[in-house]
Amino acid sequence: MSNKELLVDWLEFTCFQDCEELGSEERKKLEEWGFNLEKFEYLESGLMGYKKRMWGEYTQILFAGNTGMKTHIILSAKGVRAYEVNNKAENLINMLTHEDLSFTRIDLALDIKDNSIEFNQLLEYLNNNHVVTRFKKYKYVVEKQIEEDGQQTLGETIYFGSRSSNIFIRIYDKAKQMKQNEDSWIRIEIVYKDKHANALALYITQGKKNLGELFSSTLNNYIRFVEKSNDSNKRRWKTADFWEKILEDSSRLRLSFKGAEVDPKKTADWFKTKVAPSLAFLNLYWGGDMQIVESVITGAEEKMPEKYKKILREMGLIEE
Repeated sequence: MSNKELLVDWLEFTCFQDCEELGSEERKKLEEWGFNLEKFEYLESGLMGYKKRMWGEYTQILFAGNTGMKTHIILSAKGVRAYEVNNKAENLINMLTHEDLSFTRIDLALDIKDNSIEFNQLLEYLNNNHVVTRFKKYKYVVEKQIEEDGQQTLGETIYFGSRSSNIFIRIYDKAKQMKQNEDSWIRIEIVYKDKHANALALYITQGKKNLGELFSSTLNNYIRFVEKSNDSNKRRWKTADFWEKILEDSSRLRLSFKGAEVDPKKTADWFKTKVAPSLAFLNLYWGGDMQIVESVITGAEEKMPEKYKKILREMGLIEE
């Protein structure tokens, strides 16, 4: 795995004008785009001004809005990862740009795992005002857990700009968020909204620029950490070496694709908590006949998600 990766980490778009119900044509189109509606649940409760929605695989389809409101589709970070088990987010964006729709939000995330940047280093530069930025303010947020013998830091994030603006940037310690405190993992996310999201989609589709170049140029245009000099114009100060390296390295990146990650240990822990008690009940109910229990498990293999099958194929435990 590369020490730096560029990912699509959120995707929103609107389509299907004045759609009160998802009819056969709309469902067919959604299937063409790679959404498996069999895995979606229909909900009567609405959201964001919509009366109805479908939810599945961390993706929401909102419809039956007020007059003029198009169907709104939201793929969260986990939704993008789930989609990429069988498809690529880039392919979805390519398909969508040929349709009568609008992108309302696309997030790009740069994962840095090579120790080339430290979170405290960014804070030091900000505290010393060694930064040139188009944003008028930033916000530093720390999440801590109170324990008997002290406090534990669960996460740290620096926010640049407003969530309502067309460009919004956040930098955070992903290792702490994922409770991997022994690892180095800083994530930089750029949120593109509305006209910026549509422009980004065109870049992805038309290949006018390597997406890494676009990410790097956006980042450099909005935030630049600098080294102090005697020049009275801070914009002429030299870019800090660590930031220059991030800009250079990210400019060479192409999109990475990561299907929903499967952690066997977490799956086992979930099984012990959620499934094992029911299985123990059935085992006792059937008089301890493990053959019946085994038949239940064997029958479930056909319904095993593709992400699990992929791992087993890579391990040579099942055939292609």
